[in-house]
Amino acid sequence: MTLEFRQLTDQVQKMGTALAERALALQGKAEQARARLRQAAAHIEELRDKIERLHAAGIEWRGAAPTDEPPDRPHPLPEAPARATLMAADGSQIFPDPHAIALYYLINVGSIIYEHGSGQAPDCYSLPVLHYREQDLYPDDGDLIRAGRIENYRDLAEIERLALLTEGRGDVLTVTLTDGPLLLYSRVGTNVERDVFEQNLLLYLGHLTSLQQHGVIAAGYVDRPRSPWVVSLLDLDAHDLSEPLPPRLERRDFKGLDDEALFQGLLKPGERSALFAVESAVNRRYEEHGHRIYFFYLNVSTSAQPKIARVEVPEWVVKRPGALDNLHALLCHQCRIMDGYPYVLARAHELAVVTPEDKRQLEDMVIGALLHCGLSPEMSNKARTKQLTRSGARRHQR
Repeated sequence: MTLEFRQLTDQVQKMGTALAERALALQGKAEQARARLRQAAAHIEELRDKIERLHAAGIEWRGAAPTDEPPDRPHPLPEAPARATLMAADGSQIFPDPHAIALYYLINVGSIIYEHGSGQAPDCYSLPVLHYREQDLYPDDGDLIRAGRIENYRDLAEIERLALLTEGRGDVLTVTLTDGPLLLYSRVGTNVERDVFEQNLLLYLGHLTSLQQHGVIAAGYVDRPRSPWVVSLLDLDAHDLSEPLPPRLERRDFKGLDDEALFQGLLKPGERSALFAVESAVNRRYEEHGHRIYFFYLNVSTSAQPKIARVEVPEWVVKRPGALDNLHALLCHQCRIMDGYPYVLARAHELAVVTPEDKRQLEDMVIGALLHCGLSPEMSNKARTKQLTRSGARRHQR
């Protein structure tokens, strides 16, 4: 045992007290925010004008833009269609390890086709791809590929898989789901990485175009969302935008509050919130390609304890008659199967995940391939020491 738990006892107790105090304070903020949301519903045009003025002045503001749906009005659970096809894709990865026997990374995409209302067993797939070429590992300036880029490639692989699976669907009501948002954001700051993100973004938007052409309802599902987009709109509502406009909006009446906490007290089981548009620089790029992203919050719980998810959809889904109702109803049906999470996404994740045993078997395959080619595989001294340490710990536990 290396962690001194006795030294943590007092710290953990203090953390529990602090979190309880914070939760109580946030409850008060959430009630105030819900009251302001009801007030904001009376002057939507004024809010739209504020957002437009910020945009025209070049001030970057990220939040929720209101739509024609009253922002404080929940939407009841519609009746689910009798038949529909649901497809989901999720990905996982093995990052390159400089201390391992060989340098590579792997992206594995799990996908599922589920025929709602048919009683048929779903079709399940797992598609692993190994990346080991020099141009894969050292794509730019000689440095080993960063984790963020591999995660972007994984997101691309997921949406590409759905685009391929939905080819030729015709008039069949089809919903595609990815685990996480449809909006991609760059987490890096160098010029090279920004250029790469731009390339990946264009590819991603191309796959969204394919889904649009295939006539499906595409959505991204975010479990336990922590974003404060609607809360930011409420802060903006109270902000006096005097002339000249401030370079940054500093007022934060509801700092620390997120949208999940806001809507926990507004949505009954099965209800969804109003539809909002994401106001951000990235979404303006989506809008240029006809894929502006909208979202709503959904209480997928069947009990008094709310379970809030955020659902993101492109503009062409919003404009399709009946699409939001079908998506709303099918998501709630899926979450009843898994007690709060869509069944198809849970199965896609199960198909995608690479377990420690999977990784060990892959490493054995790599060793065999290297030996067959006359190479002598050897891990670094650091990796060997860690392996011995873990082995010794397991023997000690016995």
